[in-house]
Amino acid sequence: AGQYTISAKTAPSDAAVGDEVSLWINEENMVIDHHGKEKHKTGTHRLIFGKLIYTGTTKNQIKLSTPEGDKVFPLERMEVKTKPIAEGSNIVVELNEEGTVIDLRKAQ
Repeated sequence: AGQYTISAKTAPSDAAVGDEVSLWINEENMVIDHHGKEKHKTGTHRLIFGKLIYTGTTKNQIKLSTPEGDKVFPLERMEVKTKPIAEGSNIVVELNEEGTVIDLRKAQ
């Protein structure tokens, strides 16, 4: 048990003080997503593997070459946007229920 503050910008609309939440934490121990324990969002997170073609000029999106073709995904926040991964690298992106990148890393 612990205490975690959720930004009003990212909190579910039906969230209330004292609600229990599940936190998604990446390999850098950074919270990348959260959900109410009793008030689940529909949908699931997805992992997409591909080659990084580019990050948008304002670094608010990325384009990947995947087996299904080239795909563009929006980035959720600055921590994801500023990761120093070179274009042409093989990467893994984690998408939330809305299809927004919440984490990215080099593929192993």
